[in-house]
Amino acid sequence: MKMKRRQFLKMLGLIVISPLLKACDAIFGTPTATPTLTPTFPPTDTPSPTETSTPLSETPTETLTETPTETPTQTLTETPTQTPTSVAGEFFSLHPFIEAHPEAVFIKRTNVPVKTDAQAKHSAGFEFAQEIFVYGTAAGIPLSHKIAIKANVTYTEGMGNTAAGIGIVTDRHFIEGLIEGMKGLGFQAKDMYLREGNWLKNGYCPTDLMYTGYEEMAEATGINSLYFPSGRRITDLTLENLQEGTEVIWKEPPDGVVFKRIGYVAPYNQADTWLFNISKFKAHGMGMTLCAKNLQGMCVSPHVRFCEGVDATLKHPEHILKDFQSGLVDRITKLHAQHLAVGFPRWDRPGGGYSSGYGMETWAQRTCDSLSVTNIGLNVIEASTDVTAMGS
Repeated sequence: MKMKRRQFLKMLGLIVISPLLKACDAIFGTPTATPTLTPTFPPTDTPSPTETSTPLSETPTETLTETPTETPTQTLTETPTQTPTSVAGEFFSLHPFIEAHPEAVFIKRTNVPVKTDAQAKHSAGFEFAQEIFVYGTAAGIPLSHKIAIKANVTYTEGMGNTAAGIGIVTDRHFIEGLIEGMKGLGFQAKDMYLREGNWLKNGYCPTDLMYTGYEEMAEATGINSLYFPSGRRITDLTLENLQEGTEVIWKEPPDGVVFKRIGYVAPYNQADTWLFNISKFKAHGMGMTLCAKNLQGMCVSPHVRFCEGVDATLKHPEHILKDFQSGLVDRITKLHAQHLAVGFPRWDRPGGGYSSGYGMETWAQRTCDSLSVTNIGLNVIEASTDVTAMGS
């Protein structure tokens, strides 16, 4: 799933928080009947549950899953409704109704009564996984592929696993339930990964990890997260000592404006990997931070710093600068002028910071470079609609 550079820039320029929130409020306030999704599961002796989808909206580019968020710290478990059966030659795919409508946004409302109800959020994630994935033996994505889950696990100022920190990171209880639901359909924990470029030692928030509950979630579900196959812990490493192929994956954007090559924390953008992007619905100084911005966190540090100004980029040491285009200043300046002339909203903001027009052009071009080498399996936005969010 790739988007052309100009399509993405046009979409970015049109996104404004207030109209989008009003639209979501209108959608959530007037649910309508939608088709029932009945997945086909692996053969088992256990009867398949009856699954239903909820309101469907066919507006542009993202898949939105609404779940109120946050958080007690206990580890939760749920008995799978399907018996795990994963052997060579088996495949999975998304529900055919989803596959048939790549232009649609599916909005799933949950029955989570309060944002701190961890068990209800766990159950919502579990049910969601069992609803959207389909098992088969004839065609699809091999179950032997790595499943690379990209959650939003950014800096939380130490509030990541508290009610006060709701809205900053993708809800850990929803993610845990989703993983358990996937395991119940035949996915193996050993083939599932969840990492973050800012967890590297010189990243944005390696020490904040302890406040998010994600380390405990990874231990409870058995997925791969903080430790690479070498046994080394991500928070102890920097780009200088990452092993290519098992810890860092390099990609070269074919028409890069900012990047010559980009490093990704393995296994993001690795061959035989299916990317499951689960972002957070929240505000940002540039507007909103949704699926496209969440994928920024796949990158290693310092490449992950899409929001830094051009001046900061040019101060990187030579061994880092070789990964950037030599003419990036002229390219960004020219593109910013073009997009300002055609009326991109907010592109007239003065300055060079991330929330200026020039800064947003810089971020958008970095993002387009990265998306040009990224194949996405599914985009999801996990959301709570009654809380003002923060973070990036």
